[in-house]
Amino acid sequence: SRGFRSQLNAQTDEELLMQLSSGDEVAFREVFNRFANDLINYANRTLHQREDCEEIIQEVFTSLWARHGALGEVVSLRAYLFRMVKYQ
Repeated sequence: SRGFRSQLNAQTDEELLMQLSSGDEVAFREVFNRFANDLINYANRTLHQREDCEEIIQEVFTSLWARHGALGEVVSLRAYLFRMVKYQ
């Protein structure tokens, strides 16, 4: 499993986005692992309540999975996720 994990780490955000948009749950988990902490820290700059930030991030990832099939027009996964947090 370690080799598989390092393969995911080596993937670009664009590759993960393509896999995510096709419904790949492993790619979704990797997106979460890659971005969740940065997104929580980003939200915390405004809210200053870690619990609220974690709840927002959970909503963002729930929404991301719910619309994974409509991500074809997303150019930057990172920018898309940060925008989702901003508008929550």
